[in-house]
Amino acid sequence: MRAAFRRADRGAAAGHDGAGELEERLKTETRAQERTGATATPAVRTARLGLLRQLLRFGLAGAIAGITDYSSLQLLIDAGLLSELAKAISFVLGSTVAYLINSNWTFASQHDAREMFSVTGAYGMAFCLNVSAYAALRFFLPEMPWKITLCWFLAQALATSCNFAVQRGLIFRGKRASS
Repeated sequence: MRAAFRRADRGAAAGHDGAGELEERLKTETRAQERTGATATPAVRTARLGLLRQLLRFGLAGAIAGITDYSSLQLLIDAGLLSELAKAISFVLGSTVAYLINSNWTFASQHDAREMFSVTGAYGMAFCLNVSAYAALRFFLPEMPWKITLCWFLAQALATSCNFAVQRGLIFRGKRASS
């Protein structure tokens, strides 16, 4: 971290603006792509969009995954599965949908082995948080008509927040949403 600040300070002292240089490289590559008809490289696509767009895309992907998760949870419970087992299965289904959308659209992934291993670890952490929170909430909350829905929502919010932070900060660091 300190080294990055020193490089930035040296660049600023020499009259170089890292953001300006990046913008200029992006413009140059974009013009070259327009001339040749080539598509943008993942690095260029990811550099174009910021945190807000990433959050919006992550949220939309999460909504689609959440619908998958919640509907499969309800179907599995209605089929007679134990609620916690149904939650575990529904989480895996929803997470698969989320990964497919986020890796291709939100974070412009390169799909290499290191990244896949890291994402699997992040989803494993989110799985533990989600299923544990769901079980704890079902145990501690009093009976009410929307108990399963409330437990699902709170567990999902906790796991999703942590998962976004881990994916953006550690796994897809420096990557932005693709165009």
